[in-house]
Formats: sequence, structure tokens, C-alpha cells
Amino acid sequence: MYVRFGSFSNFLWFTDTMNEWGGDLRNLIAFRGVDYEINAHQERQLGLKQSALGRVLGPTVIADVAMIGMDTFMREGAAMGMLFQARNNFALGSDFNSQRTAAQKANPDAVLETVDIGGQKVSFLHTPDNRIRSFYIASGDYHLITTSRRMVERFLEVAKANGAGSLGDSAEFRSARTQMPVTRPDTVFAYLSDAYFRNLTSPQYRVEMTRRMQALNEIDEWQLAQWTAKHEGVTDLGLENLQKLGYLPPTFNQHPDGGRLIFPENGGRPMDSLRGGKGTFTPVPDMPVTNVTVSEEAAYAEFTKEYSQLWKRMDPVMAGVQRFAVPAEQSNGEVRERVLIDLKIAPVANRGNDLQNFVAPPTLDAAQPLPEDALLLQIASWSELGLFGRPAQQIPNNYALGVRNSGFAWQFQPQFNAPLPAQLTDAKLYLAAWPQPGMLRMLGAREVAPLNGPAVPQALQNGVPGAPPLWQLNRASLSAVSWDQATLQDVAQRFPVGQAERPANVRLFVSDLNSSKLRDYVNGMGYYRARQVSAGNIHFLQNLIHQIGVPAEHAKALGEDLLMGKFLDPLGGQYEVAVNATGLPQWRSTAWTAATERLSGPVPPEFISPPLGWFRGMSAEAALYPNEYIGRVEIEMKRNPVAIAAEKEAADKDKPALPFFSLPKFLQQDPPANNTAPNNAPVKAPQAVPNVPQVVPPSVMKPSAVPTIPMPPPPPSTKQPEVLPPPVPNVPVK
Repeated sequence: MYVRFGSFSNFLWFTDTMNEWGGDLRNLIAFRGVDYEINAHQERQLGLKQSALGRVLGPTVIADVAMIGMDTFMREGAAMGMLFQARNNFALGSDFNSQRTAAQKANPDAVLETVDIGGQKVSFLHTPDNRIRSFYIASGDYHLITTSRRMVERFLEVAKANGAGSLGDSAEFRSARTQMPVTRPDTVFAYLSDAYFRNLTSPQYRVEMTRRMQALNEIDEWQLAQWTAKHEGVTDLGLENLQKLGYLPPTFNQHPDGGRLIFPENGGRPMDSLRGGKGTFTPVPDMPVTNVTVSEEAAYAEFTKEYSQLWKRMDPVMAGVQRFAVPAEQSNGEVRERVLIDLKIAPVANRGNDLQNFVAPPTLDAAQPLPEDALLLQIASWSELGLFGRPAQQIPNNYALGVRNSGFAWQFQPQFNAPLPAQLTDAKLYLAAWPQPGMLRMLGAREVAPLNGPAVPQALQNGVPGAPPLWQLNRASLSAVSWDQATLQDVAQRFPVGQAERPANVRLFVSDLNSSKLRDYVNGMGYYRARQVSAGNIHFLQNLIHQIGVPAEHAKALGEDLLMGKFLDPLGGQYEVAVNATGLPQWRSTAWTAATERLSGPVPPEFISPPLGWFRGMSAEAALYPNEYIGRVEIEMKRNPVAIAAEKEAADKDKPALPFFSLPKFLQQDPPANNTAPNNAPVKAPQAVPNVPQVVPPSVMKPSAVPTIPMPPPPPSTKQPEVLPPPVPNVPVK
């Protein structure tokens, strides 16, 4: 896994943006019920912490930053690290060493020692439970801090071989860099290689993942067994007695690799003797698998059999992220950024023709949204579909679903477990198809025929009892269907069908929902979802009380330990123990009201659903070819002005020749080792983009011939001859 930022200011933008979203991309669309504190977890384990001084001085010391890893098991224990390219080796090394010393002093059980890896002296900061596990090694201008010893070994192997055997030396990566070269002004470049996916499916990973899951489950089982036995009057809570009484199985704590759970005498959480503490297990690459059991061998054989039927090879994934400042006259007084994401999966192994059976080839035919549209989804498919999604007629056709920007009354519908319009016809939706009605015939739509004179909607006999009447209107090569005749008239007369800049199978436009008439409905959907999450947390705590016998005052601490996170109330309240009407203790939220508990009542005026807080519009498209998938997403978002100002200050300092302020001369920038400029050009602050229409056409990324790189087992696959990509002249690859 390789995520390169290109400069320290880009890295700050990434971390600040993730912090605004709580470190989890899922928070963009819904409130979270549990905070897994992934960012803080990784900072603590690596012994790295971003300070206010570091934000200011960082750009003068650090030229480039990349996040690398062999997996993304952040909640269990990941093999990941941070790679820094220094502008001033002495200053950067001194800062890292001082942070490591401070972490050792702050943790009495931490050990800071020097270990020998590959004939090199490596700094190793660690605790017995691995809550701190940090290797630090420097080679030339490159400084690596990682949780994994194996990653240090690979780092030194590549350095010793002058780059041979590295990711940058691989044919597939060099091919990727011809399509997304280093000359692109990417804020973030991410790459998941074929080797990365093969590593996750290797015997070592599959077997060790099963073993660490067993250890993780047994830690939870032991805690639950103790609480249950204590609730039922058992005084001897030792392991042997719990097994004897049936609270734990006879095979408990028998691990195939010889490891055992270590139970603390002070009543704390147990720890795996080989892997460390829960949530901070030793990275998988650092756990060699030398022997397997019969069941583990059989499980892996079954996995490879199923895997090889679905995937001959996992396809390399690359993504480039660029950002631009939105001019003030287009941002309604807010600080906004426009983020452009290019995504490509190539080469795509042959998955069969299921996808091609549904979507037609990418086309330039495109419908631009009308100003009154809040959402427009377009799909290129076939005019007719037969059984099992197979096209009955190989005639490409275009379909569009539009949602008008109109307000309507809505209410919570328990049978659908969601808020819905009070009257379905109040939601002004329409369907359009061109050049043929195609699948709209299932709704009763007739063939398209040009109309002479005024366009008169025709009623459709759809045969659905109780459904509102549908109306159809044909004009030229367009057929439109809607419940609302006024919407139908407007769409049929003004629906703009033309040619796009790039071919695509799927196109999507979403307007600024925060300023639309749909805002109340979108906010209502977020509120009911947040209320369900809040109730789910309460339900989980009550289950611990009633099913396990945990005292109410201990349920929250135990629940957070089981989930490895902190409970959050998306309604903005705090969870507390209260006495219910029967006199029994019960968990509740301070944000709950009588209406909340009945899943009824209006949305509080202070509630704002997550998308409405940051989302200001989006356009996206996807082109699915037989040998590659191309995606492009452009999102306009509201940003925190304070974070933007800090990022701009860092970007202004992010110049290779900038002196190290007024520090002594021996701390100023080191001269380049080879008298050449670094590969990355200085990154400027986000520049204002020119005035653009509301829907910005994404840039072209046409399909190109990509070499097919064979994937050796596991899992087994048919070996193909390797075709190297064309050489990349004068483009340094990192």
C-alpha cells in the first residue's frame, strides 16, 4: 500500500480533513455511534504526535511524506508506517528521537533500545502489549517509522539494492505512473498493487488472521464468562473453575502456534503471549507461520478454491486527488474547496460478462441536469434485458432518473423503517429514456414518436393497485415518465441531451442539498438514522445488563472494551444510568425525549445531518471497459477556515530552499546529496479555479493498453506471459 502526499503541506491537508471527519470516511454520510480513535491509536503506537510547532517548522524540514503498509488492519494491529523525505536530516532525526524519548518517559513499561536488523542499527520503542510498537530507521534522506520489523527489513533490502525489488521498480507501478505521472499536481496519490492483494490472500496472512481472531474472541469470552459467573454467584473466577463449570469450553486457551492468553493479577485485560494486547496485535508479517493444523490447511484449501473461481487476479488500484479553492463569489460566504478524485483499476482480469450484460459500452451521450434538478443519475444500458440480466436486444440505450428540487411533507413510516413523503406524488421524480423507451415499457411506456402541436401527457395503465397514475410524454427521441404532469411537460421540453467530453457508462449529479428545498427531508433522514444509532447503543448496553448480568454502572466500560472504541451519541447527548419507572437502573441518553423514545416527533432545530455540514455538490462518472475501470468524482465541500489558514501557512513555507528560520547555521538545510532537485516540485497553496458552471465536466482519461501481469499462486491461476510497459523516459519513479 502506497499513499504519497508530495509535500508536508499536502500531508497536513489530509490529516486536517480526516480530523474534521473524525478519522473515518463513513462520517461523511452518517453520524457514528462509536469512535474507534484510529488516528490517535496510530500516533500512540508509532510514537509520533503532531504539535503546533511541528506544523510550523515541518515544511522546512520535510520535503515529502508517504504512508506505506502491507495491510490496513488498523483496529487489530496493522503493518504500516510513515516514510519521510528530509530536507534537513539532522533536524528531522533530532525531532523523531526526542518524541521517542518523551514517549518512553510517559509510559513506565516502555523500552527504547537499539536492535540489529539486516546488519543495521535500528531504534525500537515498544511496550509488552504493543500499544507502542515503533521501529525507526533512516537511509540517506529517507526516514521510516513503522510498526513492522518486516517492513524495516524490506526498506533496508531495497536501499542496499539501489531500488531493485521495490514497488517503484515493478512493471505494473511504472505502467501506473505513465497514466498518473509525478508531474500531475496531485495532493494525494494512492496505489494498491497486485502484490498487496496477493499478500493478503497468502497462506501466512490467512492463517495468522484466523489465529489472531481466535485470540481476540477468547479475550472477550473470558471477560463475559467472568461477569456471567459472578452474576450467578460463583466466587472462584479462575480459568480452571470457569471451564469446569461450563462458562468456558475445554479447548479454551489452546492455540495451534503455542501462544497463550496471559491473565493479569490486578484484574486487567488479558494479553496474548505472542501478539500483545487487544487492538495492538503484532503485525501479521512479523508473525511467521511455520506449521499449520489439519483444519487450517483445509480452510485455506477451501478459500483458494472459492477465490480462484471469483478472481484470477486482484487488479491494481490507483487514485489521484487534487484540490482547488472555490472563488469567494461562488461560495456563498463559506470557505470551500473543490476536490477532484481520479480512480483507475487496471488491468482488469476477466470476470465474465455479467457486468457487460447489464451496462452498454461507455458512450458520449449525456444529459446535463436542469437548474431545477437536485439529482440526476444516468446509466447506459440496453434497450431490453432478458432473463438473468442478459440483453434480449443488443441495442444501446440511455436511462436517467431525476429528482426535482422541490419540498414536500414527509413522515416516518415504521413499515419501511424510514421517513418517506406523505404522498408519493409529492416527490417530483421522473424517468427518461432515449433514443428508445426501452425498459420504460415495463411501466407501460409506448414507442417514441414526434408530436405535432402541443405536447399532451398520456396516462399509463401500469396495473399496480393503489399506485398513483403515471404519465408519459414523448418528444423526438426522448420518452419521459412521471407522476407529476407539470414536471413531465418541463422535462420533455427542456431535457438537454448532448455530447460529453468523455465516454462513460454511469453519470451522477447531486446539487448543493444544504441550500435546496430537499434540505428538510435529507436532514430528517439523517435524524432518524442518528436516533436509531443512539437507540442501538442503548440496546447493546442493556443486553450486557440483562443477558450477561453486568452491573449497569460497569456496562459502558465493558461495552467500549469489547468494541475497542468510545460510545458516541449522534444526537449530541451523553449516555448515563437512570432509574426507570420500575425502579431498575437503565441506560439512556440525555438527548432523548418522550418523542425520541417513541420514534416520533419533529427534527430538533439544532440537528444537522453530516452531509449538510460539508457537502456542497458533486458530479461523478464511471467508464467500465473490458480491461480497465475508470472513475472520476468532483466534490465541492465546505472547509474549516482555521484549518485552511494553517494549511496555507504551511504551503507558503513548503519550498526546498527556505532557510530553517533563525536557528544556528549548523541546523539549516542540508545541501542536496547529489546536487539535484528533489523529484517533487514545490507545492503551492490551493489556487483559485476559474469560474465554471455548476456541473464541471471531468477531465479526459481515455482507456489505454495496460500490460497484463501474471499472479502466481496462491490462489492458483493460469499463468500469462508478462508484457512490460513502454519505458518511461526522464520520469523519476518513487
